Amino acid sequence: STQLNPRWAKGWARKAAAHLSLEELVEAEAAVRRALALEPQDKDFAKLRGQIEAAVKGGGGSSRADLVPSRRPLVGLTGQEEDKHVS
Repeated sequence: STQLNPRWAKGWARKAAAHLSLEELVEAEAAVRRALALEPQDKDFAKLRGQIEAAVKGGGGSSRADLVPSRRPLVGLTGQEEDKHVS
């Protein structure tokens, strides 16, 4: 986890890939920048950055102006339980 080891470049890249798959492009860009700052020569990280840049140019996901991470309801919760867990 990047919280436990913020210098783990692969963790940042995995986080970027997860955000990309959720179309959370602002978050994906930030995470891949961290990965590349730690390991600038990593070709896989550079490829991931290219995929994120292509998604940004394609207009998918959140824009740069949208800095608030998206909130999704927790799956499997209903009624009052959901109200306790989703802000």
